[in-house]
Parts: sequence; C-alpha cells; structure tokens
Amino acid sequence: MSKYDALRRYFESQTMAEVVMEFKDIEKILGSNLPPSARMYRAWWSNERGGSHIHCRSWMDVGYVVDQVDSVRERVIFRRKYR
Repeated sequence: MSKYDALRRYFESQTMAEVVMEFKDIEKILGSNLPPSARMYRAWWSNERGGSHIHCRSWMDVGYVVDQVDSVRERVIFRRKYR
C-alpha cells in the first residue's frame, strides 16, 4: 500500500487527454500534504519510473505523464500518453 494509491485511483478514473490540477487538489486526494520538495524542485514531478520517485508511478502506470508544472501557481498539467 502506497501513500500515492489514492492518486493512482484518481487517474484510473480519468477519461480526459489532459488533467489540470492544483497542488491543493492533489493534497485533497492524498489526504495529506505534498512533500516540500514537490513545491521546491521541478524534478519531483519528473516522469521517472525507477529511482526514488515512486510517486510518479501513480500517474505513469495508468498512462499519464507530467507535461507542465507551474510552481508559482502550484499547478500541474498531466497528459495521457497511452491507455
């Protein structure tokens, strides 16, 4: 069971090619705050399957990738790559 399972379930239910979310929306889904690094470092949002970024699997395993991150507006755009 991963902290990011709820986010994965959210993406599994999506049908749109583009999903725009504010950080606060993601935190609401998770039921907890994003780590400070999500706000400080673009690399946290990288589309990386391995390494220490296990949270990326919550969107990548169901066909989405991060397309854009706006740290000032605290907003991220996900795009469907396959499914």
